[in-house]
Amino acid sequence: DDWEIVTKPLEEGEEEEEHSRTPVNKHFSAEVKVTLKCDSCSYTRTKVELHRHISIEVNNTSNTVHQGLSQFFQPEKRELRCEKCFCETATQSMELVELPKCLLIHFKRFIVEMSPEFYVTFRKNQAEVEFEEKVDMDDYCEGGNLARAYKLRSSVHHIGNTASCGHYTADALVPNEEKRDTWMRFNDSHVNTITDIQ
Repeated sequence: DDWEIVTKPLEEGEEEEEHSRTPVNKHFSAEVKVTLKCDSCSYTRTKVELHRHISIEVNNTSNTVHQGLSQFFQPEKRELRCEKCFCETATQSMELVELPKCLLIHFKRFIVEMSPEFYVTFRKNQAEVEFEEKVDMDDYCEGGNLARAYKLRSSVHHIGNTASCGHYTADALVPNEEKRDTWMRFNDSHVNTITDIQ
């Protein structure tokens, strides 16, 4: 009774859509298989979604990239009526079916708050996040057959307390004259060598 919607690669001779040839899609697109399984009769529906980045939560306790990714791919209960038995809950699971050449991870630092008068404000979560030098994606791939580890190459920082104001800087691993990678901090026109990113 299962059915599946899967995006497939183009056959030879098929014309690729213009938007799919952009550098962003070419280098940063990942395919994530999303499965909804009825909690009563186990009827499943599956589709493949395109993700150009993975947004992970920032908690006030200890934070690592691995913890954020584990939470992102954790099965989750959904309020959704089953087409077969009309049960009103399902479990959603996600797994990577195609990895990007370059992995973008976004930390969800801005918290949306609404006042009793329906006035929306944003607050920034300042909790520290521990960066691992390498991120192994094997645990989040379909059947573990896409194993790939990503090395940290750059980081973008928001300096400021609110979503409406602040300043962005970037740290990047750049080859130097000796062809060794060196961390550099880019802050408008100021570029400095740094020993570690923060």
